[in-house]
Amino acid sequence: MKQRTLSDQIEINRKKIDHIDRELSALLRQRILVAQKIIAAKKMMNKKQVDPDREEHILKKYQKKLKSVSTPKRLKALVIAILRSNQKYKS
Repeated sequence: MKQRTLSDQIEINRKKIDHIDRELSALLRQRILVAQKIIAAKKMMNKKQVDPDREEHILKKYQKKLKSVSTPKRLKALVIAILRSNQKYKS
């Protein structure tokens, strides 16, 4: 009986994660589209695409909000992956 309850809890939590992933995917898509607009504007202004100070600012915000649930190293890897997801867009 206990094994079934644990299996049920796993399934319930997986469904929650699936829902969160759908929301997260939509938000990341929105973020990428907005960032692409910024990149296009920077290109027209002959500005560098990457702003290390801005990246550091964003990283610190995430670290402050998520420090209780992850390590600084993992958070940095996550944030950098999100920020760099736009860098292929260089039209």
